[in-house]
Amino acid sequence: MPKYLWQVGYTPDGANGLLTEGGSGRRDAIVRAVESVGGTVESCHFAFGGHDLYVIGEVPDEVAAASLS
Repeated sequence: MPKYLWQVGYTPDGANGLLTEGGSGRRDAIVRAVESVGGTVESCHFAFGGHDLYVIGEVPDEVAAASLS
């Protein structure tokens, strides 16, 4: 399967959810979403700067990858 990097930016509501749920809850939601299209998550990295989160994972094809974007 091809490997992809998703660069994630949180909206203000998303950032509030992160503060409420914690990083583990958000990571679990990402894993569920990626698995729903037949993929796997290799890692999630919270960051400062232009993007709030980087996700590395594998999905079957570019259609599945785009559906997660």
